[in-house]
Amino acid sequence: MTTFMRCLLTLALLLSISASLLSISVIAYAEQNPTARHAGRLHSLTPAQGLLVIEEVGANGSIELPTIRIRNADVVLVWRDSATPRKWRERPTTVYRWPSGTFLVVVGQADPSGVIHANRVEISDPHQD
Repeated sequence: MTTFMRCLLTLALLLSISASLLSISVIAYAEQNPTARHAGRLHSLTPAQGLLVIEEVGANGSIELPTIRIRNADVVLVWRDSATPRKWRERPTTVYRWPSGTFLVVVGQADPSGVIHANRVEISDPHQD
């Protein structure tokens, strides 16, 4: 076996090990920070900090007020397509347009301090066709 072949085999082995380590770290991060859905009514909004608070009904009917960071989230208005009712349609919007009490769904991960970092905010629009 030539030196070049040995170098290629060593490189392939190192790449395989680094790919395995990377996948293990990604899986560990996903297990520590699972994606969660929070649904509730818009309670308050702090635009300067990119934070919103929703009123969410928890276990045994208790009211919870989770804080959600929305600065990097995709905010969309969603509604059912009238032509195909099982299909959802969406268009981009901003949270700042909607009044307090608007129903929304937040998809994201919570950090150790309890703040939820939203990846997506869905605002339901019952008036769309």
